[in-house]
Amino acid sequence: MSKEIYNIGNKERLIETLSSPDFDDRKYYGLYQRELYWTENGNNSLDFLEILPWDRLGKVSYLIYCLSPDINGDQRVPKKGHSSEYVQYSKSRVADFLMNMHIFLNTVDITNKARLYLQKSRKVFGMISSHEEILQASEALFLAFNSGLFPNDELVLFQYPGTFLPFPHKAHLELTEKSFETLTQADTTEKRIVVSTFLKNSYRHEKNPPFPYRIDLLRRGFGLQDFVTVLGIGGNSDEQHRQMKLVSRLSSDGIINYLCGSDTIIKKVELATRGDRRAIVLFGKNIKFFISIRPGENMEKLRLACEQAKRFGSEVLILTGREVDISGTAIREIGINLEGVDHFFPNSFVREVFDK
Repeated sequence: MSKEIYNIGNKERLIETLSSPDFDDRKYYGLYQRELYWTENGNNSLDFLEILPWDRLGKVSYLIYCLSPDINGDQRVPKKGHSSEYVQYSKSRVADFLMNMHIFLNTVDITNKARLYLQKSRKVFGMISSHEEILQASEALFLAFNSGLFPNDELVLFQYPGTFLPFPHKAHLELTEKSFETLTQADTTEKRIVVSTFLKNSYRHEKNPPFPYRIDLLRRGFGLQDFVTVLGIGGNSDEQHRQMKLVSRLSSDGIINYLCGSDTIIKKVELATRGDRRAIVLFGKNIKFFISIRPGENMEKLRLACEQAKRFGSEVLILTGREVDISGTAIREIGINLEGVDHFFPNSFVREVFDK
């Protein structure tokens, strides 16, 4: 396998491949091997496993197990400047998962318990990193699939794209937390919130940190929310609709479920009304908005924006319950190296990066 420099844009091609009927065709083996190689070397994550439908996950797990021995990656070395706290947390989660799967696979009459455990363990799939972990976890997943221990439920994905600069803060986590609580009250369908960002945001002109660094911060920031998948899919913000459409092909409903704050839909509606094609494509019958009301939002302005979105053809649902009033703009203005800003950080995983 070629050890070429990893191209983050390949993640889009990977998602497109995983949603195709012939995803396990030999012609895609090189693509999967590249994902495995750069995962073992600390530059990637098996995040895509977290958003696969259960039947497809079982088959992909077997494929990964078969391909992994051919990777021959170097021993993983932690990235310079990165504390080991998050790495240690991830490895402990994977170790617990492997131990429990061993128990399930060697015990009879616990199918329902195993299915419930697997549903709650998707977050761990994206924490798998070393060669040994990849081999053991992929084998355990395939054996569970082959033994009929996989859940039969549908998986509906809710996408939450954004810039998240300079880092995911507490308000971002509150949005996902409150939204997930509301969404799971509706029915028992398995749901995940998929967080993603952009290599470049054409609406902003400031210089952004390197993309792998930003993805690392997102994984750390949402690391304790088991219902959130941080998807390292790149691309320009101009291509946001195409990226979200790719991910929606893995969702049971096939719809782009767009989760965002009230300020975002107001901005998108304003841009679309002015004829901005990048915003116009974000509205239509195949897109369903789930709007989390930001504290202090102008409710009349939001009401008008939602009415316009509906006229554009989109369905809009309002989610309530947020209390944290923090914005990335405010953090950028005051800087993150000042004293007394600890309340911005979502957890110690993110804080440790800036303490270095």
